[in-house]
Amino acid sequence: MSARLEIADECFNHKSEYVPIITVNHLSDTPSVPVTPSKPQPKDNEIIYKSYYSEVVVPYEKAVFGANVISNVYNGEYGVITFDATVTNIGYSAFSDNDYITEVYIPNGVTEVNNYAFSNCDRLEVVEFGKSVTKIGQYSFLNDVNLKSIVIPDSVTIIDVSAFEACNKLQSVEIGDSVETVGSNAFYDCSELTTVVLGEKVKEIHNNAFCGCVYLTTINFPERLEHIYPSAFSGCDSLTSVVLPDSLKTLGSYAFSSCDKLTNVDFGEGVTSLGDYCFRMCPKLKTVTIPASVTTIGSYAFEECSTLSTVYCEPTTPPTLGYGAFAYNAENRVIYVPASAVSAYQSKWSTYKNVIFAGSF
Repeated sequence: MSARLEIADECFNHKSEYVPIITVNHLSDTPSVPVTPSKPQPKDNEIIYKSYYSEVVVPYEKAVFGANVISNVYNGEYGVITFDATVTNIGYSAFSDNDYITEVYIPNGVTEVNNYAFSNCDRLEVVEFGKSVTKIGQYSFLNDVNLKSIVIPDSVTIIDVSAFEACNKLQSVEIGDSVETVGSNAFYDCSELTTVVLGEKVKEIHNNAFCGCVYLTTINFPERLEHIYPSAFSGCDSLTSVVLPDSLKTLGSYAFSSCDKLTNVDFGEGVTSLGDYCFRMCPKLKTVTIPASVTTIGSYAFEECSTLSTVYCEPTTPPTLGYGAFAYNAENRVIYVPASAVSAYQSKWSTYKNVIFAGSF
């Protein structure tokens, strides 16, 4: 098809030496949409990767895959490590300290990504897990400072100690529905992490799991969660609201301490113990309601919550109260308790007897 285009001389009054040519799709009025390239799908005896400058990535440890390497070549866009049998394991320090690997695609036969497997891979940005991985081992992605997002598949049941610690550019984490345990320090000091989606079977979040995630704003707590251990969310400066499920039994010491923007906490109806210092130094927390299930409030649990002015305490039997639990709150802080229990609270919580009053529950 040809078309004649006439342009009057008076349309141009500048000295241009060329006219840009614009191509038009005559077959459709709809602009063409770029096709997103499909992700590589490794065979069971392959690991596929990308690397900086298309360098061939040589594993730091070669005898940790459950099979033997027979070739390692870079063809076009991706490198392919081929084995003589199904790859069942990404073993101890398999690719640790590799300065070139940028993407890795783990085959479906792999059941475990072992300790230090990809630690200190400075340029690693993309990790795709196969469908059979059940465990992400200790320090497996430690200090991978260019990881942006992680999707943990439903096959995984445990994210072990420090698995993603100090992944400073990690922004989002989606944890599959079979994970039951988030290990200690699992996402410690992931300073750019903003969003976490926890799977429905998570029961335990261990010590320091998300400590120091200063930009974390969004996290859900599933209905099977039972324990949040010490300092799990300490220093999460951007968290504003925490809604805990009825299944939760214990909050460990320092669990949500130093959360500078935290304004709302919903404890659910099942928690029995609030650990020492668990909300210490949450300066925006103005009101808390302690549910009837609570039997223990630890020492300094709400210390230096400087704007905390209203505490509703629902248990009809006064919980055991640690020293300084409400120290350095707002000057006008009051504590409301069931009318039938005012005398008991004033006796057992004698430090605060002058600010304990009957409330409506």
